[in-house]
Amino acid sequence: MSIRFPAPGAGAGRAASALHPDRVLAREVLVIMRGFTDEACACADHACVSGVQARMAEWAAPRLPRIQELTPTAEENEAAEALQVRMQGCLARLAPPVMPLTGAVVLGQLRGFKDDICACRDKACVAGVQERMLAWAVENLEAMKGLEPTKAEGAEAELIDTELTACIERIDGATR
Repeated sequence: MSIRFPAPGAGAGRAASALHPDRVLAREVLVIMRGFTDEACACADHACVSGVQARMAEWAAPRLPRIQELTPTAEENEAAEALQVRMQGCLARLAPPVMPLTGAVVLGQLRGFKDDICACRDKACVAGVQERMLAWAVENLEAMKGLEPTKAEGAEAELIDTELTACIERIDGATR
């Protein structure tokens, strides 16, 4: 969870002063977020990060409406953005390793796309799934170049394609 301050000037135009309630709350948020960021950056696994994120959400929930009303100073915005960048950097080092692209992975993706298309009730839905399929294929094009499917994988891919095509034809026929 990330707490973002609204853009400067997005609030009611209150003047900033050292004792203004906005300044007090903004500083409280920054101190607490710094602590959550330190905790997350000290984590060695996703379970730890999930715990920090849960505590962060629990802390923020009752305060969120008030935080969203804040008119932050430029310094407060910079500090919040720096904390967010630091948190993202710490979480990125815990990113799961990229799964190598195998025939089984490709078939799993194809099954998922087929299931999504077959669940569609109109052409717009089908078009959306087809856009996602294309984006996935383009993103993984280089990795797929070296793949040589087994006979079983090839047969399964053909079956998936046949089922996917039947679903598209059913939807096309129903919406004419």
